[in-house]
Amino acid sequence: MEIDRLDHLVLTVADVAATSAFYRRVLGMREVRFGDGRTALTFGAQKINLHEHGREFEPKAARPIVSVYFRDPDGNLIEVSSYVDGAGEPSEGR
Repeated sequence: MEIDRLDHLVLTVADVAATSAFYRRVLGMREVRFGDGRTALTFGAQKINLHEHGREFEPKAARPIVSVYFRDPDGNLIEVSSYVDGAGEPSEGR
């Protein structure tokens, strides 16, 4: 397997609003809302999803045949997705 790109990172934070304000102010990132009120920070083609500690989202792939989940030695959840639609979007349609 060869990794082509990084789709997104997830940061688990104490306060989503404070974290977003910090990264927007200090690094000039842009806040975007998606899904059911979820928050992400973007810069260029990069995306960082923010999860509030104690209210993390479970990993739920719409089509798990094209995503593989595993944990690194520190317990961080990693998802490897296959981009099969030709438009650069994960096949789950995130």
